[in-house]
Amino acid sequence: MFDAGRGTLNGLARKRIAFAGIDPVFVTHHHVDHVGELPDYLIASWLDGRRLPRRLFGPPGTAAMVRTQLESIYDRDIEFRSTGETAFGPFPPVEATDVRSGLVHDAGAWRVHAEEVEHGHGLGFGPLFRSRWVCLGYRIEAEGKVVSISGDGVSCEGLLRLARGADLHVQCCYLPAAELRTPHLQRVARYTLACSDTVGKIAAGAGVRRMVLTHFRRMPPEWLAAIESDVRRDFSGELALARDLDEFDV
Repeated sequence: MFDAGRGTLNGLARKRIAFAGIDPVFVTHHHVDHVGELPDYLIASWLDGRRLPRRLFGPPGTAAMVRTQLESIYDRDIEFRSTGETAFGPFPPVEATDVRSGLVHDAGAWRVHAEEVEHGHGLGFGPLFRSRWVCLGYRIEAEGKVVSISGDGVSCEGLLRLARGADLHVQCCYLPAAELRTPHLQRVARYTLACSDTVGKIAAGAGVRRMVLTHFRRMPPEWLAAIESDVRRDFSGELALARDLDEFDV
């Protein structure tokens, strides 16, 4: 599983995916819409039958975040269920590992690489925050196929590397180009969240075969049509605009 933002547990339940069977978990970055349901998932997977450690990988600070959540915020919840509702058994540990670029997980039949991507890095933050703000995209290789996940990255060298030659690339795309009318939204599109003026160029530059767009702002159907039209100017491969619970075979 990649990220655990709002709606994750509901989506897993609707797809009838057992919480306990998901391992490992990968985190792209620490915005709340990507990690807000992570502690809920870690506890819910235990209540769903998880008895083994859960492996978790994410950018620097992930291990400390998880440790704080489990030991200082939800420790009473865990102790209540461990000592009172003993049918669940003791809480299985979470093995959280901070990672940056490179191979982060090798399961033999499949491997996951990470690349650092730019998400807000050009907004003028000071050096201390910049040193703490690491965002990742992921590249999954299995059975001769490649799936790449942008996270919330805008066009950058790391994003192009992880998407190179991908059979399926999952790319955030926040808004259609025509709606980038204010200086604020123009800065968002340039530095924070890729929009339809650049995502086709990203896919074409990386030689992506198929692209799935995600992370839309709430928008009317005509905006979605505009996104597709914008992207088609730069990318000729197969294209889909994802909806929650969609499945894509590779």
